[in-house]
Amino acid sequence: MASSPGQVRREKLEELFGEVLQTHRMVIRPVSVTCQEFCDKGLSKASFVWQEARKNNIKDLKFQDANGQGFIDSVFSTCMTHYSEEFESLKNIKFKNLLVQPIFRSLRETGTNAETDVVLRLEVQNREEVDFTSRSRSILFSSYATVLSAFQFYINCELAFRKLKLLAKDAKSRNRGDLLSDYLYKISHISEMNSYRE
Repeated sequence: MASSPGQVRREKLEELFGEVLQTHRMVIRPVSVTCQEFCDKGLSKASFVWQEARKNNIKDLKFQDANGQGFIDSVFSTCMTHYSEEFESLKNIKFKNLLVQPIFRSLRETGTNAETDVVLRLEVQNREEVDFTSRSRSILFSSYATVLSAFQFYINCELAFRKLKLLAKDAKSRNRGDLLSDYLYKISHISEMNSYRE
């Protein structure tokens, strides 16, 4: 699958997160997921666990009976509720599309064990659309992992923005124009992905 310009920018920012945030980088990993669908009502009830690691603090977050109009809505809404108070820029993110692409190659005759790419397309207020992808043999797991990776990315954007603003302020107060210009350059790249409060 070819990378879009938004994906290329995102990959470069991932490298920046490691440099700027180091151990303060947020890592969100899927642990488990179950989902019950109520077809006649168009509702889903999901229970899931994800692991959150930040500042060398690792914890499992458990959510039971998260309701939504479909599984993606259940997970996306839960993530938004859980994180958007601390990371206000998440409120700019909107779900745009979901693509499911099976990878058929040297499989059983039925093809039922194919790996599948799930591509989550998000739109950020006044920015271009960005795709997040996960591949596994489970459409449910790939969907779950993709939503978590999107939230992880945008949370790290805001964390890096905050840290760089502090570093820029310090560099300015110490009359370090060389550092200030580097920090402002990095802030401009992060700002291409979302808007942040000063």
